[in-house]
Amino acid sequence: MFKKCFSTLGCPGYTLEQVLKTAQTYNIDCVEIRALENEVDLPAYFSKKGITPDKLRQQCEESGVHIAAFGSSLKLTSAQSEWAQTLEAWAPWIVAAKVPSVRVFDGPIEGSFEAWMQTAKSIGKFWKQLKADRGWQFDLIIETHDTLIGSATILDFVQATEGVFPILWDAHHTWRKGGEAWADTWQACHNHIQHIHTKDSVGIPSARHPFTYTDFGKGEMNPEALSKLLSDSKYTGVLCLEWERMWHPYLAPIEHALSDFCSSLEKIEKQAPAIA
Repeated sequence: MFKKCFSTLGCPGYTLEQVLKTAQTYNIDCVEIRALENEVDLPAYFSKKGITPDKLRQQCEESGVHIAAFGSSLKLTSAQSEWAQTLEAWAPWIVAAKVPSVRVFDGPIEGSFEAWMQTAKSIGKFWKQLKADRGWQFDLIIETHDTLIGSATILDFVQATEGVFPILWDAHHTWRKGGEAWADTWQACHNHIQHIHTKDSVGIPSARHPFTYTDFGKGEMNPEALSKLLSDSKYTGVLCLEWERMWHPYLAPIEHALSDFCSSLEKIEKQAPAIA
């Protein structure tokens, strides 16, 4: 079955120790680290707290919880110099803790779609060369956040960038923003997806969006059915609960969301046929 995960967007004030303990408590396989103690510049945070690359590796090993991804603020349209500077700063911790992925945003279109795609091609070539030059083994996964919100565009992007960027599929965004059934997106794009964000919402405007996030399974997306589809499809990547409490403080504490998330997955596991 897929690896269960949650993002620290749901508990942005937690220390690394609290994050790992929470994952242990709810039998979560891995975590996606976007913020710790309300800081998103993770190399600066680790240095300030005395968390060396080796110490990060040790803490993860001792807890039995690995880091599925670091969440960066990079966009496809960010300057190549910013990419290089950010990744060089993060690399010691990524390599030591064997973090497989760093999240990068697709970013909005500024100008024409054709110009955006040309930028994507250029940054794809840059990343491929930088990765080879440094001998890095981790991936940069592109989140379907602003522009890649439909399967046709996602597939065009994968082809244009020669598959150098695996897809982080935010199933909520392609459904809510793109208006595409998540089953259709999965059918079209599953070969390119290695990490998935799941959450739920209702179509009532909030302070930041034309929708409002709600308890897992209590909105309009039917994320439990999505999880069942992934299980039936024998998906073995990451399914991450992205509980965005850092940006939306009206949401309940992460423990409330994890309880709903885990209960939903337990139902699916019980429905799975026994292996002879």
